[in-house]
Amino acid sequence: NPDFLYVDKSELISEFLEDQCKILLITRPRRFGKTLNLSTLRYFFDKDYAHENRKLFEGLKVSQNQKAMAEQGTRPVIYHGHEQSGGGLHCLKKLCQAFWVHSA
Repeated sequence: NPDFLYVDKSELISEFLEDQCKILLITRPRRFGKTLNLSTLRYFFDKDYAHENRKLFEGLKVSQNQKAMAEQGTRPVIYHGHEQSGGGLHCLKKLCQAFWVHSA
């Protein structure tokens, strides 16, 4: 459709895989794509739905990177949006519970 423009940002996945840092802080101004980028990472790495999610990346830039594609669907993903949190200690408790479930 000529009225729409798609920007392939999947190369972000390759950049994350190449970066050897242990902690990554992602900061961006409001309305600058944080949720989209994090959702992209979630669907790429999530091992629970790896086969279904692999189809989402067919034809995108990251699909041309064999090293990156070997990592697709290989990790447990804890995804928690602010809209789900309830805030404060409740949010922290839910994140800790999710972490322990995935690390067991």
